[in-house]
Amino acid sequence: MAEQKGCNGISRRSFIKLASGGVIAVSANWFLPKFSWSAGDEIRIGGIFELSGGLSTIGVEQAKGAELAVKQINATGGVVSNKPGALGRPVKLILEDTESKVATGLAKAKKLVERDKVHILNGIVMSSISMAIQEYIKEQKIPFVNSGSGNEEIVHPPHCGRYFFKGTYGNPQIVLAAQYGAKKHGGRWYFIADNYSWGYNCTKFFKQAIERVVKLEVAGEDYPPFNSDNYAPYITKIKSANPDGVAIGVCGGGYARFIKQARQMGLKTFFHHNFYSRPDVKAAGDTSLGMTAGTNFLIENPKIPRAKKFAEDFKAFTGDYPGGTGADGFNSIEVICKAIHEAGSTDPEKIVDALENIAFKEGIITPVYQFRKCDHMATFGVHTIEVVQDPKYQYDSKLIEEVKDPDQLLTPCGKTGCEESMKKG
Repeated sequence: MAEQKGCNGISRRSFIKLASGGVIAVSANWFLPKFSWSAGDEIRIGGIFELSGGLSTIGVEQAKGAELAVKQINATGGVVSNKPGALGRPVKLILEDTESKVATGLAKAKKLVERDKVHILNGIVMSSISMAIQEYIKEQKIPFVNSGSGNEEIVHPPHCGRYFFKGTYGNPQIVLAAQYGAKKHGGRWYFIADNYSWGYNCTKFFKQAIERVVKLEVAGEDYPPFNSDNYAPYITKIKSANPDGVAIGVCGGGYARFIKQARQMGLKTFFHHNFYSRPDVKAAGDTSLGMTAGTNFLIENPKIPRAKKFAEDFKAFTGDYPGGTGADGFNSIEVICKAIHEAGSTDPEKIVDALENIAFKEGIITPVYQFRKCDHMATFGVHTIEVVQDPKYQYDSKLIEEVKDPDQLLTPCGKTGCEESMKKG
């Protein structure tokens, strides 16, 4: 059978082979070089990623980040408990491919929990896969840190719960980057997004964000099938509407295809994408130049000096620099291991308690990483960037501005409806 490849051209088999290669030094100071390892001591993390299918463009990068974090942690002695005299425990990341399918993703989660006996689950970009797994982990009482989905519906009832943590930004946060384009270009916008929960969620919050800074006029909105091959009919409608800007919530292989087809058809309208994805921008090539997007990660971030070191390590490990998804994959593993260090145990209840109370200050994304106790959503700063050419990175995310008040659209704690499901017992 032919070997499957993601849109970046790296096959799942080749990726796993690559990920088991060299080791790069780590700077996090809570990993100590004390070794006392046996199979029973392993901290087992179930990594569920979109390594093939429509979302492999970012799922593979996310998995690479997770693999790199594990390699670095093990290179310095594993995870040391906060108990006096404790020795390091090795981390084992067991990779599974969702194939970008709900049924497959759920089956792989069950395999990891029931057969591999993992202590915690991690990964997932597609929110529909996450939601299915969330229902399962409620029954199993196994912690799950989603490190890839922007759809904040996964922390709304009935999906939220004590054992689930949303480890990356939500749409209410990341869409705020569109406010820059609205103020600069005007309030008449066309919205195009994938025809599933995440896409509708993007448009919903895009509208709310733009309405806060200009008078919004909706020139049109469309929801093509996820991972479409042909966007020409929608592009024709956008050209006819002649909006001030196009707000894009298209993920997976469609990310680059829409941008390329639109520019090739002569659509010169200002583009803003929900999120910056380095693999997808590279696939779109020069047609992505000038587009703005939101991101929670910058390679050269003066507030996070370690981000650049991580990017260089990622490049040495994989052959290319990371985007935000790679950073999220790396960060989530560090956060999980930090929580296990604080808990002094792999007991699921103690891990959950530690995650709820974590204040991670050594990360690569934000000065302080933590979860809201009311819904377990991680809070982040949001950067508005422009896609530019760069002699070092080829295509780079040039910082335009930091969004002020990145939590302005979040549902306030006390009104999430999740409070009861967060309780023990």
